Amino acid sequence: MEAFALDADGVSLVVTARTARARCPSCGRSSRRVHSRYRRSVADVAWGGAAVTCHLLMRRFRCGRAACPQRIFCERVSPFAAAHARRTERLRALLREVGFALGGRPGERLLPAFHTTASRTTLLRLVRAAGAAGMPAVAPLDPTVAATAAVNTAPTLLGVDEWAFRRGPREQRFGTILVDLERRRAVDLLCDATADGFAAWLRAHPGAAVISRDRGGAFAEGARVGAPDALQVADRFHLLRNLGDVVRRVLARRASLVRQVPAPGTRAQRTGVGGAGIGVPDRADRRASRERTQQVMRARYAAVQELAAAGMNRSAIARALGVHRHTVQKYLPLTAPPERRTVWRHPSILAPHERYLLERWRQGSRNALALWRELRRRGFAGQYRSVARLVAHWKHLERSGVHVPPPPPGLTPRHATALLLLRPERRTEEEQRAVVGVRTVHPEVQTAVALLDRFAALIRTTSAAPPTEREARVLCLARWLADATHSGVSEVQAFAKKLQQDLAAVQAGLTLPYSQGQTEGHITRLKALKRQMYGRANFDLVRLRFLSATYSIPT
Repeated sequence: MEAFALDADGVSLVVTARTARARCPSCGRSSRRVHSRYRRSVADVAWGGAAVTCHLLMRRFRCGRAACPQRIFCERVSPFAAAHARRTERLRALLREVGFALGGRPGERLLPAFHTTASRTTLLRLVRAAGAAGMPAVAPLDPTVAATAAVNTAPTLLGVDEWAFRRGPREQRFGTILVDLERRRAVDLLCDATADGFAAWLRAHPGAAVISRDRGGAFAEGARVGAPDALQVADRFHLLRNLGDVVRRVLARRASLVRQVPAPGTRAQRTGVGGAGIGVPDRADRRASRERTQQVMRARYAAVQELAAAGMNRSAIARALGVHRHTVQKYLPLTAPPERRTVWRHPSILAPHERYLLERWRQGSRNALALWRELRRRGFAGQYRSVARLVAHWKHLERSGVHVPPPPPGLTPRHATALLLLRPERRTEEEQRAVVGVRTVHPEVQTAVALLDRFAALIRTTSAAPPTEREARVLCLARWLADATHSGVSEVQAFAKKLQQDLAAVQAGLTLPYSQGQTEGHITRLKALKRQMYGRANFDLVRLRFLSATYSIPT
């Protein structure tokens, strides 16, 4: 170092090279013939809260080899700073890490805290450059797995699932995430979720012995083609959820009977905190909107049934009505028009005072203003109109001969399915009574629910079991499939047929301890990262930033 200066702009260092020779970058020959000198400035990492600028006194040399195309060259100061760079490698590494962690615009806003600046495009360019130079395709750059990194192979235990680029009514795009279940780290992201793409990746990265997946047919086909010797494992959670969807379709065909079963109150209602169980009336515009939607659904149901009776198939009905064929498939087995899905409403501000209001109402208090003043003394922070609207609604119910509070609403097929999937030991008494009521609405529903209970008990047992117990589970599954096939419930029979087509993976899911839990956790992390970028970045940046938390990027 030749000189040191500290001023209002920061720290300035004057540095010169001490070596007498320099090596030609083109031919590699060493030379000591100095041609000229020049001054080069590079920015370095801040020191003590002050920006640092290094002024390098550089030399140009003559190359002594006659055949060399570069007669004059500049001496190199790497690894301190790369050729032609305006920043040191330490500062470039800092900017690169900020780019990986935050992206472009957020990283640009953070950099002044490090007493340096860079544009968002510079940060993203450094991220892309690091990925192109050192991002491994599969194996992490870790000394403990250096042998794996040297060979471009897939993990022994591989988890695969799809993740959404965009999921909307007009466009749906999905990609593939690959996870090393043994080392608990992400492996790669693919820009599609097709069987061909997954199979091509497996062929390019051989070595997977176990592939854990959901029930998606694309991944099953891709694993069969790309890694035919690998053992496929169907995820237990997805198996149970798929059967739950099947039972929900069975309940939807008997929706009028299911709605006769009173719905249990929410847990917040039972404790008197939160919930909407005190009969707060809906707004008139919301009621009108629901009624309009229900009329459209009734008309569509009638049209589907009429065209089906005329002999048209599903695709022809969908074209005639201008709807998707899956909608026609949903409407055809129903015996009554479907009802609009119940939307969860936020708990009423009056819900914490439910018991007090009901007690005062039974005592004969009908004055809304007086009730509001009493609630204010109890700590109620709402407005008078909330109490007035509730009192007016209760008065209307009394004039109509309806008991106040009104009876609880009936179960919807979706709510009933959620109660059936809840573990028995976690159900309350009220929920258990609702489950018993659902079982008895129809013999077909009773059969489907019984099969669901047996399958859930089989799924929820611990997978890490001795071989004898595993064989017993396989036998239980075979008996369940036989009973489901002869159950007489068309939806359950179709589900059993699908399981038969994927029987090896289902048996592995019941007998092996692998699941999609890790993969789903990485998808959650990927969703958070994707939302930070607000759809502005391309797939390559999403992949690089996602994998940067898993892999070590060389500096």
